[in-house]
Amino acid sequence: MECLTIARFRLGDVVQRRDASFRGVVIDIDPSFDDRSSEAMQPFYHILAVGPDGGFTAYTREDELVADPNQAVLHPDDARRLFTVHAEGRFTPVDHALH
Repeated sequence: MECLTIARFRLGDVVQRRDASFRGVVIDIDPSFDDRSSEAMQPFYHILAVGPDGGFTAYTREDELVADPNQAVLHPDDARRLFTVHAEGRFTPVDHALH
């Protein structure tokens, strides 16, 4: 029997890693990743992250992330260059459409 997994976060959501090592924007979701090291399957997310050392892409499982109500993830100039910012505070990468 196939298990249906529903992602907690949407594309464009601002999230933070639970250990506060980075904050970023969800740019892709892998809903069917089977992490054999955890007890349950869960979505993994590609995050365009900002940390102390600058920007990077992180691949992180759902239980390591929390919603981040602070929308100031990037410097405003970087946010305008990399994203379209929607009225509800979600981000769409300018180089490709959201799924």
